[in-house]
Amino acid sequence: MKYMGSKKAMLLNGLGETISEEISKSTRFVDLFSGSGAVSWHVSSRWQVPVLACDLQHYAVSLAAGVLTRTSPIQSTKTFDRWIKKAEDKVLSCPHYKDILGNHMLLLEDANISCIAEGARGIAAREGNNSIMRSYGGYYFSPMQCLWLDALRQALPYRTQDRALALAALICTASRLAASPGHTAQPLKANETAGVYLRRAWKRDLLSVLKYNLIEVGRKSALKRGAAFQGDALEVARTLQDGDLVFIDPPYSAVQYSRFYHVLETISSGMNFVPEGSGRYPPVSGRPVSAYSLKTKSRTAIVDLFRSLSSVGANAIVTFPEELASNGLSGRDVEEAADAYFVIKKRSVSTSFSTLGGTRANRQARKVGGELILALQAKGR
Repeated sequence: MKYMGSKKAMLLNGLGETISEEISKSTRFVDLFSGSGAVSWHVSSRWQVPVLACDLQHYAVSLAAGVLTRTSPIQSTKTFDRWIKKAEDKVLSCPHYKDILGNHMLLLEDANISCIAEGARGIAAREGNNSIMRSYGGYYFSPMQCLWLDALRQALPYRTQDRALALAALICTASRLAASPGHTAQPLKANETAGVYLRRAWKRDLLSVLKYNLIEVGRKSALKRGAAFQGDALEVARTLQDGDLVFIDPPYSAVQYSRFYHVLETISSGMNFVPEGSGRYPPVSGRPVSAYSLKTKSRTAIVDLFRSLSSVGANAIVTFPEELASNGLSGRDVEEAADAYFVIKKRSVSTSFSTLGGTRANRQARKVGGELILALQAKGR
């Protein structure tokens, strides 16, 4: 999936090695900021240690649960074929299906994209009972894609493990299809510059992407059953214990991550809202807020987290950019905060960071920089 803060690359660049060195001393692995789920998936599939994944956002929990709750790869797609068929029945029974199909055919005929977008938004405004269509139709997704996303969300399987896998695959599919530059803070515009990319995104076949993701996520499984839940990192840290190895990859942006991934959050949670602004955001009051992204609170938040983990005897692995980040913290600041409570083993690697909102007009979307990987052992243990 498209995820700007994913640690997937770092697992092959120092992080995986650090986890391998530290996990032998642990009875459980805890991912406090699970995000894309890459680290939780990696650990659960390689070590006989249960993984607990936690995040403020619902979609991140859903992604982690898609693998952590299963101890074997899926053997058959029959359940998911029935899920898709049930969704198809909903799609075909939509009272505006003919209009939606007509709009889709215009995409295939390469009609003017601004006219297609205008028509798409008109159709979406009529679909009052479908939250994804109403919020994102004619923006991040075509009406046909939205129709399927809503139907699939409503028809999710009932069995817990099947539902978890289906929802994780649906979130990955929405991420890949979203007509946006890497995240969902802003949709692509229906103009001469971005219109070609918007058309390309809207023409993509949702079912083929979904079936691919079902297989890709479904072939992964945990060696020991784990769990995933929504919660605040500090509150979770206070419940941990000696023997836990905690992975800490906190936000480094001063902009709340909920602004960048609200589309995935809507699909995961099924929430209804009146979209706001050019990004079609939920109201600010409905978006989770992390203290780690607030300049006035980020330092206190990381110190409190380290103090809590040390007090329960948990060890940790921390990743953070070496340079000063927009939330007011640098790698040096994080290291100094940890030094008060832990014995530290440090390594530095070169990696590519998202600038979260950068464009060629103002700054590059990604930059190369150093990232610290800190292995922390509680002092006195």
